[in-house]
Order: sequence, then C-alpha cells, then structure tokens
Amino acid sequence: MRNHGLLVAGRTLRRAAALRCISPLAEQTIARLSPNNPRRVIPLNISENVARAATSDDNERTRFRAAARARTDEEFGTAGRPLVLSFGRLHPFKGIDYLVDAAASIGDAKVLVIGPSMTVRPFGDIADALRHRAEERGVADKVNVAGAVHPSRALEVLAAADVVVVASPLESLN
Repeated sequence: MRNHGLLVAGRTLRRAAALRCISPLAEQTIARLSPNNPRRVIPLNISENVARAATSDDNERTRFRAAARARTDEEFGTAGRPLVLSFGRLHPFKGIDYLVDAAASIGDAKVLVIGPSMTVRPFGDIADALRHRAEERGVADKVNVAGAVHPSRALEVLAAADVVVVASPLESLN
C-alpha cells in the first residue's frame, strides 16, 4: 500500500506545471518523486510585507524596527526591556519549555512567546502548560505567553525582538 501511495504522489507531482516546497527537506523529497519538475522553496511565512521589507534600505528598517518595538512594548508590556522572542506554533516538540527554564538566567530580558497553542495529550493546552511552568520556575514575571498574532504582524513582532529563539530539539522547518 505504501508503494502505491508513492506512485500516486509521484504521478500527481509530475502533472504539475511547477511546485512550491515549504522547506528544503520537502524540496529534497519532492525532487526524488518528481526530479524534472520546476520547484522552488518558499517557506510558509513569506508575505507581501516580508518581501517588501527585503528591498528596504537601512533607514527604513531602523524606522520600522523602532515603530515595531514601540507597538510591541505597548501591546505586550515589555517596557523597553531586552526582548527574547519565540515565534511559532506552541507544541511540546518545539522546546519552548527549555526557553522558559532559561528565563531565570537572562537578566532583565522579557521572554515573549507568540503563536497559536495546541492541545496535546498528556500536556493539555500548551500555552497553559508553559504559563504553569513559568510559575513553578519563579519566572512568570519574565515570561509572556501571549497567543497568536495575525500573520500580517509576523514581521513586526520579529523586528521588535532583540533575540529570536528556536529552541526545538527537532524541527522539520528549521
């Protein structure tokens, strides 16, 4: 049955005019199934505002970052403190618990966790589990598990951060 599925997938891919791959790993897999199709890696988070920012000059980037930081400070209560950001879907394999544990050793910095929360057995709602962990570790005042933001705001939140952390020990879209 598995081989039949690969045959069907390969046949379907070969009929496509072009293929979008969401990661280099996906591109490698698709290349094996359909080596002659034109394909390009375009991650899921590429939006019009990200593409526009790629062509901005240093002054525009500096102004954008300052405005992004001011809005982030106001919305998430970071008050100009150094900002450590974790941005992505909240799931146990993302390793955000490691970041919560590390919050005790990052001085005056604020940890901002942005992303939609998953509910996973036996952990329950991951956002709630991370908040509980922060309380247990005595760092609840340093960790803000803020939930999801609209995708149009992704670049703004990333621009506001001083450090972006991808703590996951295993990540398919790293």
